[in-house]
Amino acid sequence: MIFQNGERVKQSATNYGGIISKARAYRQEFLNTLLENLIELLKIEQKIKMVFARVSLEFFVGTLQPSLV
Repeated sequence: MIFQNGERVKQSATNYGGIISKARAYRQEFLNTLLENLIELLKIEQKIKMVFARVSLEFFVGTLQPSLV
């Protein structure tokens, strides 16, 4: 009586499959967002390094321009 021709098992499997599918989609979206954020952070880090390198070089050479300070 609990299974009624396997219908309940089939429904549970379908529900479980839907939950797993949604979880995978959310995980993929999370990982994509994480990767995009990491790429943006790396770009920012690269820009900061370039500015520090330029300021250091200009300071060392003695040609530091007021607009960079």
